[in-house]
Amino acid sequence: MKYYELAYLAAPEISDENLTALKEKVVAFVQKKGEILGEVRPPIKRILGYPIKKRKNAFLATIYFSAPADLANDLKKMLDKEKEILRYLIIIKREPAEAAAPSIPEKFKKAPAEFKKTREPKVELEEIEKKLEEILG
Repeated sequence: MKYYELAYLAAPEISDENLTALKEKVVAFVQKKGEILGEVRPPIKRILGYPIKKRKNAFLATIYFSAPADLANDLKKMLDKEKEILRYLIIIKREPAEAAAPSIPEKFKKAPAEFKKTREPKVELEEIEKKLEEILG
């Protein structure tokens, strides 16, 4: 099973009841196939970057779920039949880690004092000139 993200744009003139019904229909379709449902983000009205089907606004909804590959094809067919859905995108995502703490390499766990550089004492100009005379003869 793969982990998917489904994002779809619904028509802006759809009523709140129909928008909720559409979201529940998509969620029910995914659950009907016996899949694990992740996060379901509610539809939010957005201004589009460019017109889609002569509309400048749309409702954006996102659903995360795990499913076999054949469900994605069935889901595409179902979404194509919905007239209220302007556009959709299904992508494969990485499985979210369950409360995994980020691992920190050992070299970064040292105390900050160990990382401080020790300054070498400044060399005087006279010492540099003596050294140059020794080298050049």
